[in-house]
Formats: sequence, structure tokens, C-alpha cells
Amino acid sequence: MVQMRRAGALAAMWGLTACVTAPTGVTTWEDDRLEGVAAQAAARPLPDPDAPRLRLKAPPTSPDPEVVAHDLELTLLRFTARRRALSQELGESSGAWPAPMVQAWDDVLADVERALGAALLPRRLLVQVRVTLEAELELTQRRHGAGAPALATRVRQIYTQVALQLRRSFPEPERRARAAGDARFSWPVSPQIVSSAFGFRRDPILGARRVRFHAGLDLAGRQGDIVSAAGTGRVVQAGWQGGHGRVVTVQHPGGFVSRYAHLSRILVPVGALVDPGSPVGLMGSSGRSTGPHLHFEIYRGSVPVDPLEVLDSHIAFAAGP
Repeated sequence: MVQMRRAGALAAMWGLTACVTAPTGVTTWEDDRLEGVAAQAAARPLPDPDAPRLRLKAPPTSPDPEVVAHDLELTLLRFTARRRALSQELGESSGAWPAPMVQAWDDVLADVERALGAALLPRRLLVQVRVTLEAELELTQRRHGAGAPALATRVRQIYTQVALQLRRSFPEPERRARAAGDARFSWPVSPQIVSSAFGFRRDPILGARRVRFHAGLDLAGRQGDIVSAAGTGRVVQAGWQGGHGRVVTVQHPGGFVSRYAHLSRILVPVGALVDPGSPVGLMGSSGRSTGPHLHFEIYRGSVPVDPLEVLDSHIAFAAGP
């Protein structure tokens, strides 16, 4: 009897927690009302199988660097041909560039800017970009004058991006090996405006057909700006040195040598001891130069080192004047 009472109690409990359904197994609005469930105003419509469905956009894919490089190389070749054809067609002019020439330059600069922003380009192509733009710009200016300052600014900004990519293209261990140690030097001028990077470039005086290795950085500035020693050392040379004009050379610990060229005036004698920030000369344009700037070199022994690898700031590029 006790067991039967317990079973009845359990059945009563299960009845309280179970869903109450109609005999057909389908609940009705009346069932919901009796159970205290708020009735819905209308049944939710079933989806229309013929209705257009939302399509999710595929995530953007990174461009293939090889494709970007191939397209850019073709762009440069086409631009060279287009620029020369326009020069012959339009003839010489002064003042503002003809509109078709401006459009040709706008197109190629936009393509180069896009490519530099999309991928890390091969070193060979980076050098080609720099040399091509320098050569074609010089030829265009000879034919049609200086052109708009805004275009010249865009070209300088591209030079900066090319130099940064050239620097990034070395793997970190190789970059450190090129610097040949953990030496750190200070910038010899302030502000730091890099107008020409370390590496191959078109010769600024001999013109488009001559590509030479540039063994230092060109730092832009004004005539008479103070040039300071980049590190502690002893002055081992101070005087005229061929195409470099007035030069100061400083020997540093660890086999490093720094060289400051195209000075308008030398402020230290041979044998002088210098510290970082000590004035060694004034910026100028002596020797083989196109305008006031500092040509700054770093050597370890007889091997030139990219100054950006040993200067105290890893990235200090800016568009030059």
C-alpha cells in the first residue's frame, strides 16, 4: 500500500512538470491560454523559398606580390614610351606642363603608389622605379619646365617609400650583419630629411644613362646648417677631397669611420677629439653637388654600411626637398 501511494505521488509530480498537449499532439491557442501562455497576435510566417537570400562577401585577399611586380614593370615600360611620344608630339614649352603630360604622370604615379602600398617589391624593381622616375622627370623638365610642386612632392614621397622598402627587403639577421655590430650613431643634422638613400641610383649630374652606387645618405638642409659628429672619435681627415668637396672624416671605436661631405666650412682640425653632437662643419654644396646637403657615410673598415642600420632611429625617412 505504501509503495502504491509513493508511485501515485511520483506520477502526480511528473504530471505537474510534463507538457499538456491535445490528443493530436498539437498545441492550440486555447491550450496556451489555459496554461497562462500569452497568445501571439499572428503566427510567424515561413520563409519564402523564392525570396532573394543575403550573400556574404568573401574576405578580401592579399594581392600576389609577383603579379603586382609584373604589372608595375609593364607600367614603367609603357609610361616611358608614352612620355617620350608625348614629348615629340607636344614639342617644347615653358611654364605649366601640357595637360596630356600631366595626365601621363598622374597615371604612372598612382600606379606606383598603389604597388608600393600593396606589396614588398623585389630590390631590382625598386631600383628600376627610382631610376626610371628620376630619368623621366629630368627629361620632362628639360622639355616643359619644372612642373607643378605637387607632382614633385609625390615623386619625392615615392623615393622615400622605395628607400624604406629597400631597407626592409633585407631579413633582420642580414640587416644586422650589414651593420657589422651593435654600434649606434647619432644623426649629424636636425631635422633628418633623407633626400637620397644608400644603394644604386641614377647619377644626379651625369643623367639618366648612368647608374652608380651611392655609398651613403644625402641629408637635405640649408646652406650653413650645423653638421655634428655622429659619435665619439678622432678627426683623421679634414679638407678638400675631390668630388666630395670639403670633407671631415672621423675614426670611431670598433673600426667604424664616419664621413661628412660637401661642407661649406670645416670647423675641426685633424687630430681633434669629438663627441656626439660636436660641430664638425657647416652644410654646403662644395665639390660635385647639385645643391646644399650633407653626404653622410659610415664605413666599417673599408666596407660601406647603410647608415640607417647604425643610426639611433630605425625609421627616420622623410620626403626631401
